[in-house]
Amino acid sequence: MTVQVKLLTVTLVSIFSAKKPRKHALNDLVVTYIWDIKDLSKPVLTGFYKSENYGIDHNQYVSKGTSYQSNYGGGLRLLDVSSIPSDPSGDSVFEKGFFDIYPEDDEEPALDFVGA
Repeated sequence: MTVQVKLLTVTLVSIFSAKKPRKHALNDLVVTYIWDIKDLSKPVLTGFYKSENYGIDHNQYVSKGTSYQSNYGGGLRLLDVSSIPSDPSGDSVFEKGFFDIYPEDDEEPALDFVGA
């Protein structure tokens, strides 16, 4: 079976502009939504991964089972997404590394367009 997946993160701007934002993203944690897009006319939300990182995400690239996510002050986050074809719920996704490019806000995270 071929699984076609799209990973989508929600930015701060889209949270505030959406009429009904997803409840997962309301506490300022970065959320990655997992969509099955094998039928582009009927995409299906299969799950999500909620980071423990406060931040504003803005770019995401996937290569060889790793999602590279840029999160302004939260820095570069590396997620192991290799389990998604067999577990599209997101329960098996985990952060396997990060590079904090703005440590100035580590004690009191601020949602701001700083760093990356």
